[in-house]
Amino acid sequence: MDASASSSSAIAASNYALRGRVAGTLGPLATYKSGPNAGKPVAPDIEAWFQQDKFQGNPAIVAQWADLHNGMAQHG
Repeated sequence: MDASASSSSAIAASNYALRGRVAGTLGPLATYKSGPNAGKPVAPDIEAWFQQDKFQGNPAIVAQWADLHNGMAQHG
């Protein structure tokens, strides 16, 4: 069998669908490892970040992400 024409079916870590799947699976389980929130879930802080809708001074970051990744935004 000649495998020279085959390619990998692996999804890169930069793939937003993979990131979304991982976040949906681990989000409810992830906790802070250290600091004042050690042992507490990270999900409430992530939700608060989305509600602020700002990242590094850029407003409407959630809407920008949703426009760029429409299919994934509709799944959540």
